Amino acid sequence: MSSGLWAQTISVGGTVVDGDMPLPGVSVTVKGSYAGTATDLDGKFALTAESGATLVFSYIGYLRQEVTVANTVSDLKVELKPDVAGLEEAVVIGYGNQQRSKISGAVTTVDIKEATSIPVLRTEQALQGRAAGVQVTQNSGQPGSTQTIRIRGLGSINNSDPLFIVDGIPSGGIDYLNPSDIESISILKDAASTAIYGARGANGVVLITTKKGSRGSKATLTYDSYVGMQEPWKYMALLNAEEYATLMNESRAAAGLSALPGLSDPASLGEGTNWQDAMFQSAPMANHSVLYTNGTETSSIAMGASHFSKDGIIGGEKGRFERTTFRVNSEQQAGDRFKVGQNVTFTNIKRNALAENNEFATPVLRALNIDPVTPVRNADETFAYTNYIDSDIVNPINQIEQTYDNWTTNRFVGNVFGEMDLTPNLKFRSSVNVDLALGSQKIFFPTFDLALFPGDPNRPATEFREVNSLIRAENKWSTWQWENTLTYTKEFENEDKLQVIAGYSALESNSSSITASRDSLATNDPTYAFLSNSLNVAPQIPRASDGISETAWIGQFVRATYDLGNEWSLMGTLRYDGSSRFGLNNRFGLFPSFSAAWNLTERPWFAEKDWIDFFKVRGSWGRNGNAEIGDYAYNPVIVNGLNYTFGSDQAQTIGSGPVAIANPDLKWETGEQINVGLDADFMDGRWNLIFDIYEKNTLDMLAYVPNPGTAGLEPGPSNVASARNRGAELAIGYQGGEDDFTYNLNANISMYRNEVTDLGAPVDSLNQPIFTGNVFGSGDFVAITDIGLPIATFWGFETAGIYQTDEEAMADTAQANAVAGDVIFVDQNGDGVINNEDKVVIGNPHPAFTYGFTAGAKYKNFDFNLFLQGSHGNDIYKGMFRYDLNTTNLPISALDRWTGEGTSFDTPRVTHSDLNQNNRVSDRFIEDGSYLRIKSLMVGYTLPSNTLERLGISKFRVYASANNLFTFTPYSGLDPEIGTRGTLEIGIDRGFYPSPRIYNLGINVTF
Repeated sequence: MSSGLWAQTISVGGTVVDGDMPLPGVSVTVKGSYAGTATDLDGKFALTAESGATLVFSYIGYLRQEVTVANTVSDLKVELKPDVAGLEEAVVIGYGNQQRSKISGAVTTVDIKEATSIPVLRTEQALQGRAAGVQVTQNSGQPGSTQTIRIRGLGSINNSDPLFIVDGIPSGGIDYLNPSDIESISILKDAASTAIYGARGANGVVLITTKKGSRGSKATLTYDSYVGMQEPWKYMALLNAEEYATLMNESRAAAGLSALPGLSDPASLGEGTNWQDAMFQSAPMANHSVLYTNGTETSSIAMGASHFSKDGIIGGEKGRFERTTFRVNSEQQAGDRFKVGQNVTFTNIKRNALAENNEFATPVLRALNIDPVTPVRNADETFAYTNYIDSDIVNPINQIEQTYDNWTTNRFVGNVFGEMDLTPNLKFRSSVNVDLALGSQKIFFPTFDLALFPGDPNRPATEFREVNSLIRAENKWSTWQWENTLTYTKEFENEDKLQVIAGYSALESNSSSITASRDSLATNDPTYAFLSNSLNVAPQIPRASDGISETAWIGQFVRATYDLGNEWSLMGTLRYDGSSRFGLNNRFGLFPSFSAAWNLTERPWFAEKDWIDFFKVRGSWGRNGNAEIGDYAYNPVIVNGLNYTFGSDQAQTIGSGPVAIANPDLKWETGEQINVGLDADFMDGRWNLIFDIYEKNTLDMLAYVPNPGTAGLEPGPSNVASARNRGAELAIGYQGGEDDFTYNLNANISMYRNEVTDLGAPVDSLNQPIFTGNVFGSGDFVAITDIGLPIATFWGFETAGIYQTDEEAMADTAQANAVAGDVIFVDQNGDGVINNEDKVVIGNPHPAFTYGFTAGAKYKNFDFNLFLQGSHGNDIYKGMFRYDLNTTNLPISALDRWTGEGTSFDTPRVTHSDLNQNNRVSDRFIEDGSYLRIKSLMVGYTLPSNTLERLGISKFRVYASANNLFTFTPYSGLDPEIGTRGTLEIGIDRGFYPSPRIYNLGINVTF
């Protein structure tokens, strides 16, 4: 037999470069085989292949290149071209990657290098304003507080949080991550992209990968550090002591009362105490992190550690947040076909907390309401009491001093995985993921007296405490997951490509908690306060409670993608999920999706437009689920304390019983979404554009339908409600400059319209809206969720000005108690009575649109970055003032009050006898919450390479930055960026802890 019939083996070697610079770590593979290698530090490679084989060269940020080799060669030179438009960028899409030019769904990537080039505490902050369709708002400016993320609006009246996947691990929260450890972030927005996550993907999916080493790369050690100082950027305009006394005297006189002692001569009081100035302070923050990476031809490793600390601008150390992380990612190639790896992160978090916007007794609320006459401290340095406010508005500085609320969390998140190439086209992967956390909380209440009314048994516990008490809580969370996938990839001679991925996933999540408390401890020092260290005196009441929760999931899925050359891309997904969260009759469900993309630039008639580099249209449809309904919701609710007295001795017997009906048909909420979009690049990749429009319907939302009175039990939740979001998103970017000066501009804008379409009542007459959002001083709720309205719409009375004369007030029979200077409330139904039937929509907490803008530039060794972020058209309800208490401080606008005919047409008189209820929930307290914020401004300088070479350093960069530098807003409160208190309470300001302005100095050093 002739040897020519056998394939000839040849040796191939060479160098991969970008211009004159060698490229280390470039992947070099033999197409259609297992063979492959990576270039070394000098960009060199060597391997064996069959004569006529095709070598594939690929590297992040460069266009893939294929070279056919027929003979032995040792000096092959391959020059890779930068992928200016990013068309061949590998985008993480869930259980795999896909070229950006082939993506048919709505997937957004965040430039994480740019986003984390400025200091951020939490990963969510790196998303704010940088991704179209993604709205991120702070729930508090307190260090360590959570962020609310909404992808394409509010999808449910229950839970609208997206699913986070970190290195393939589902995560219940990402506060454990050090943002500088992140390599990439992809956001899956439409149902076709998220359907592979089944019953957990309805609210969108955020895919995060952390930094890893590269095979064939040299060892590097990187140190990043910054230190900064925080400060408040705004004080609310309130009355000073003289103004306060003047208005209080006027208010009491209007009610026939004399002036309070100490307020009779307002001019003598001067400015008085600025409680905001006393409460707010400058606070330090710092971050230090190191990252070591290394790689050989068969292995790679990345090891990192970091420590972050941040004090609060309220309370200082009382609001401190600290996070320490350790991380190891590694991979090892074992032979041609097998690869193993692991990703492990351990995080320790310590957090001291003060009351925030979701509570009424916050330091901020008290600082805004306490009178300016009272000093912070007396002459003997003891804390002063207010003489003028007879409820729980107490000295906020004293309150902060008495607060001890400490959380410590240890969390371990990691996975181990193995991959095997069963054939050149078929790969099997198996991974075991774990997420373990242990949280410990210690709350200590020392003995204290915050108010001046001794001996009053009706004072709330927030004002005085005659015995101290300690609360200890321990919480455990554990999640394990086992996933197995088979991936088949086939590339055809005509450049078509087929990929099919099939998988199975099993997950179990458990949590447990135990809480114990005790009074009358032997010490007032929280450090030495223990449950066992109690005085042998009454009262000492030990209390304890505990609970557990368990959830299990299984799922099977398949996704097929087919690329017809470079022109068409098709994708179909099917997932079958089951969960113990749902009723026995509905534990499994099927979630399908389909998407397609058409690259018009592949058509001959379109190619003539040489100014258009790339133009793709795409469309998708899909269904997925929202399973965040809580555990055991389908079960009947049993409560204790249903005691009953019976028998001849009429003894009381302790009992338990059901109060809500079981629902075995309970299932996941279903999201169905249609998306149409286009991606385009123009002018040699300098311009790029992404545009999407969508309609997202949430069906089977959980709601409570009233039972007939004869049922005897409250209703359980049922899948009866629905809502709809319609929206559009636009992102546009430009890259310009050349040689020593380059720059880039990026902008995005998003809008959506939310509407509740059903609440489950069998007929409209039985429909029961959901009322939420109570605020002090109103005695009523401020938000409504009802058919035809956005979720949590502001609801109250419409006003029509101020009665200017008593005759005008008396002529209005709908307000029998009104006099001149009172608010005119509109009688909507004309029945001559102002009551709940006259309430209407008074505001919308949802923005008309949100936006972000980034400008970056480099000139020689200098770099510059500006980031703007904002929201427009959303309203805020101002609920931070306690109008019900009469003698609290007031905003400066009270100086424009009505004092006689023609003096004011929008601000009522002040009075201690408000029979007209001028401060009931109305549009008087709605303000425009629109804002534009200079989120960050940074200037950096990188030392020249010739200087660094002499020092043995690869990179040395210093920078200065400012966060939240300026905010432009018509809102009069401390901060217009108001988060949520659950899904049904949005944009209500109860004394919001504002975000600070931050100044930082930092360095980046690589050895």
